[in-house]
Amino acid sequence: MTTSWRAKWLVHILAFGYLAAQYTPCLAQRGAGNLTGLITDQTGAAIPEAAVTLSITAKGLTLSTVTNTAGLYYFTDLTPDVYSLSVQKAGFNKAVLTDVRVFVGETLTQNVQLQVGEITQSVEVTAAAPLLHQASSEIGTVIERKTLTEIPLNGRNFLQLNLLSAGATRSKNSNTFDAVQIDPTAQSFNVNGQRGDYNLFLLDGVTIKEYQHGSNTFAPSVDAVQEFETTTSNYAAAFGAEAGAQVNLVTRSGTNGLHGSVYEFLRNNALDARNFFEGESEAPHFRRNQFGGTVGGPVVIPRYNGKDKTFFFASYEGFRERKGIPLLANLPPPGQLRGDLSDLVTPDKPLIDPSTGQPFPGNRIPQDRMPANLLSFLENGIGQGPWLPVPNINRPGFNYFADSLRTFSYDQVLFRVDQKVGQKGFLYGRYALHDADLTNPNVNRNFNYVQVNRAQSVGVRFTWAFKPNLISEYNFGYSRFHQDEVENFGLQFQHDITNEILKIRGLSTIPDTWGAPQWEVSGYGNLGAGYAAPRRWLPANFEGRPIFTWNRGRHNMKFGGDVIRFLDTFQEIITPNGQLSFDGRFSGYPLGDFLLGLPAASFFSRELFNPQQRYTQIAGYFQDDWKVTPNLTLNLGIRYEWSGVPYSSNRSFANGYLGPNNAAPQIVVSEGAKGITYKDVTYDLLTIAPYVTATSVGLPDSLVFSAKRDFGPRFGFAYTIPHLRNTVLRGGYGIFYQRDTENRFVDLALNPPFVGIYTQAFTQDNISQFNWFEPLGGTSVGGLALFAIDPYLRNGQIQAWHFSLERTFAKTLFAASYVGNTSRHLTNLELLNQARPGPGPLEPRKRWPGGGTLYYMNNNGSANYNSFQFKVQRPFAQGFMLLLGYTFSKTIDDSGGTFVGEGARGFTSQDAYNRHADRGLAAQDVRHRFVASYIYELPFGRGKPFLNQGHMANALLGGWQLNGVTTFQAGNPVFITQVCNRANTDSGAQRPDLAGNPKLSSGRPSGELVNEFFSTNAFVNVCPGPEGPFTFGNAGRNIVIGPGINLWDFGLYKNMGFRGENVRLQFRAEFFNLFNHPIFGQPGNTVGTPQFGKIGNTAIDSREIQFGLKLNF
Repeated sequence: MTTSWRAKWLVHILAFGYLAAQYTPCLAQRGAGNLTGLITDQTGAAIPEAAVTLSITAKGLTLSTVTNTAGLYYFTDLTPDVYSLSVQKAGFNKAVLTDVRVFVGETLTQNVQLQVGEITQSVEVTAAAPLLHQASSEIGTVIERKTLTEIPLNGRNFLQLNLLSAGATRSKNSNTFDAVQIDPTAQSFNVNGQRGDYNLFLLDGVTIKEYQHGSNTFAPSVDAVQEFETTTSNYAAAFGAEAGAQVNLVTRSGTNGLHGSVYEFLRNNALDARNFFEGESEAPHFRRNQFGGTVGGPVVIPRYNGKDKTFFFASYEGFRERKGIPLLANLPPPGQLRGDLSDLVTPDKPLIDPSTGQPFPGNRIPQDRMPANLLSFLENGIGQGPWLPVPNINRPGFNYFADSLRTFSYDQVLFRVDQKVGQKGFLYGRYALHDADLTNPNVNRNFNYVQVNRAQSVGVRFTWAFKPNLISEYNFGYSRFHQDEVENFGLQFQHDITNEILKIRGLSTIPDTWGAPQWEVSGYGNLGAGYAAPRRWLPANFEGRPIFTWNRGRHNMKFGGDVIRFLDTFQEIITPNGQLSFDGRFSGYPLGDFLLGLPAASFFSRELFNPQQRYTQIAGYFQDDWKVTPNLTLNLGIRYEWSGVPYSSNRSFANGYLGPNNAAPQIVVSEGAKGITYKDVTYDLLTIAPYVTATSVGLPDSLVFSAKRDFGPRFGFAYTIPHLRNTVLRGGYGIFYQRDTENRFVDLALNPPFVGIYTQAFTQDNISQFNWFEPLGGTSVGGLALFAIDPYLRNGQIQAWHFSLERTFAKTLFAASYVGNTSRHLTNLELLNQARPGPGPLEPRKRWPGGGTLYYMNNNGSANYNSFQFKVQRPFAQGFMLLLGYTFSKTIDDSGGTFVGEGARGFTSQDAYNRHADRGLAAQDVRHRFVASYIYELPFGRGKPFLNQGHMANALLGGWQLNGVTTFQAGNPVFITQVCNRANTDSGAQRPDLAGNPKLSSGRPSGELVNEFFSTNAFVNVCPGPEGPFTFGNAGRNIVIGPGINLWDFGLYKNMGFRGENVRLQFRAEFFNLFNHPIFGQPGNTVGTPQFGKIGNTAIDSREIQFGLKLNF
């Protein structure tokens, strides 16, 4: 789709939004709720033209409507709050319902039966919480303010609230990228088997998600949030853009009274438990202060009193943390780094001299066989001692432990104003700012990485009611995120290690990129520097949403559109100092290959890339919630989405185009392509490979065609069973679409003629070409890596369905649901030019000999998910709240995602010619998960059933409450690979042979579990000899299940009231991982390494204790 076509669409949508806002109704905005109901007499007959009034006394807000001919009333676009509802009609007593709760994102049903009598007589009752969903088929969970502020959240981050819902799982194989980097207190999650970057985050209806990697960009303080909702399945046509969870937060607003809070939470390691892997040493250093306050009320300034019409709310939160991070590693001792591998070599496998094929005498590598300057650098570093730490422990698979220090801090402000405009309009505006700094440790102290982040979000909404059943609304939002990342400020800009110390020439010499090469040695990890830094990342988006609603008879019709403009600048050099990997294919030992300077593969790049992505996303929808009968509501909707393709505004994208008849890929660029400008210097286009323009091969200027056929029908029903008014059957089906993250499109900026990425796999046949000191010179360069996207790429399509039975009993909701989905056209990354297994050089066995490595993104991936979900929910009442969820599920796919270098998201097929062999459990699969959150106020003291007399009894026994979150979860799959390149090909990670059952008893002592979590003898690491085998292993993908989770977070609070309970002081003691269960990370997954089958870290910290004080007024 051309830019002019997109511009026309944008103009049409905005014009439609303007006209509709003037003359048509609108849908309730995303941060609001709806209320509907049926008014009947004592015989059950509908009462038309009854006057219905909804009000909030604290805000001076009153809304009025009348029932239609079917006796139905509707209120839309309601701010989540507690309302009073009154109904009156001549000939009947007036009915008044207090404590009517409206929740974010939900359409609630509150039916009222009028009694015959005089209108002057009033019957007042307290409304029961409408737990049953009698008008909607969506599945989700609303977390009200009492719960989200009082259950113990480790870090008080809203993302943890998502894990309270059935269908949501916590993945140790995280397939979100930057959530933890932006904020270490965050927690990635998956919903209904979808990938972790498929979730959408909304703050007051404004997107707070970046699309480079798929994580949220802003995390408001939970004290600034009014309500939180996660919708997990079959959401209405107004929602889309992502196929996972729709996470909706609503910020608080002011009232006619001045209210606020001041709080601080403290913790340190004095009361914390030791990490499992620290033995008898003290708990890691830990200091955290989390503090802030909120205030809200009417805007009162000289000559203006905003009572009943103008309100403000403001919040501030600060966070300071210094946390010891236990790091376990396996590092070569000094003797081995000098070439003496005699204590590493086993009798049956000597250290081979590749030049002779004979063992090295004494299993020692002569120092004159090592690359010059390498040994000196390893021993002296940059003049501050050895480059690598010296081993300091002795345990299976690991010989080094460090209690490194991570520092993290942020300051956050949020300000909101609500304005009543006449009797029919409302205007709201909100601004939020979040500044954060993070320093993350590395085993190599020289290369800690530092991030500096700033997130901003703006939201504006205007609502106007032409009639009670005819409302128009327009939303505007702006979000921006800025991140700078470098590796260790103290070293990064002072030492050009690669050029000056190691004397490796021909790589990047830009001072911003000074550092060391990345040396990936199997069994040891990275013995060099980090992957890519510095980098600068600036995503932003503008969005507008005209949203409309019209209630007519039994139909609640909603329609509108979304227009979002995305801008993303991402600037860095990939591996500016090179990346070499060593697997032992030459000497028999990976460390031996490293000391000899003989890599298995090389990866080099020296040019800056800065694609400056831009694209637009447009959607339109229509939904009719049709109340067919008083017992049956149908939810009928259709949504159309047009997702513009990310293009480079500075024309620095190049795609690999295969063309007809499976021809060798051509490099295709946009018209007018030019070199990158960096610090006022414009670089020439590279001449290392030929290229053609897009128009010459029939491609659009964006190099990829836009998907234009994404129509998503939605169907759902809610049926209240006659004579069982507390039982509802619900079901739904819908088609949802999911685009891949921008990161794959960013890779198009890594192609010639803008950037050259050189990759080479080495064997005995070509290792002589490699030059350690000039890796990009001569014939050692190898083939150019090319990143390509199918120009006819489609968005992923997810068909989702559910069927559920809900019933209320004793003011508690019980719901049992079957939830399933099937996904097709998921993005998948393939090594399309992979050499077929076989002996000898790789090139003759490639699809296009001499063509280098081709990373090709298409949409051939598929997945399916089936689950049983059980939910129990009792809103807070009479001092007790309970939310319980259980999920039994299975997720199968054939692709983990497309993000190179990030665990499962960088998954490529073992065999590009047989992708079916990769079908197995998804990385995010979790078979069982149970979670319970609860609040219980002890029944003692003033206002409680027991010991409620006397000041002393109240002071000692009153005001106590217990709170907690309990989680039991099965483990995630472990992807087993092997060291040896048994197929003699250039594939991704190869799997070994399976020779037995890898499952061992999970009831063994922890000491046994960490030393061998699964049976390592069940896998065979087959290394090819002269005769082969030159085949792939027979082990399936993800056939081992890792450790599970047994986590109890608990809180003990004391509430104290002052000045007639208008001022309340709360003391908190919170215990995270109360019973100190060791919750282990994933075991080592590579056969042939010392860490295989062993666990060296915990996924969740040992017990930590936090104290807090909060003053509410």
